[in-house]
Amino acid sequence: MDKYEVKRLELYNRALSIKENLPKERKIIYENFMTKHSSFDFKNFTSLGSAYRFNKLPLNIHSSLKPAMERLENLKKEEMTCREESFKLLEIIQAKDTRKILNPKLDGVPANDYPKLKNCNEYPLRKSCNHGENKVSKWERCEYMKYDNSKSIFNDERWICIAKDSMI
Repeated sequence: MDKYEVKRLELYNRALSIKENLPKERKIIYENFMTKHSSFDFKNFTSLGSAYRFNKLPLNIHSSLKPAMERLENLKKEEMTCREESFKLLEIIQAKDTRKILNPKLDGVPANDYPKLKNCNEYPLRKSCNHGENKVSKWERCEYMKYDNSKSIFNDERWICIAKDSMI
């Protein structure tokens, strides 16, 4: 992995971590508020947040809640910034990738973990319908390979080939 990939992974993992922790932060803010101000009848953080945003709280309570709400907003902004930077680095990584992109009509697509779904006349050179890559080339998933949402994720037959001229 080069420096861009390492940095992208760090940013991506940071964004995921923040996203996972936001509900916990909201819960802590709500519980702390309700412990200190039990006279208020907020059912959850959403109603508390709305009251805060629309200045429906008394001034002294609003100002005591302000640091926690600002911290929460800063976390949201940091998550978005991490995601944006991660996507920018991904674009740089993809632009630097000089491997040949295989054309399944002209180039033989090698076999990988997933075997070919059907023998089709569309792409007879393909050995696999799925996307993949190796040291010298990369290839996209066959456009006829579709996911059947009616089947369980544990069902091996959830991927289907919708090419008209396919033969089983």
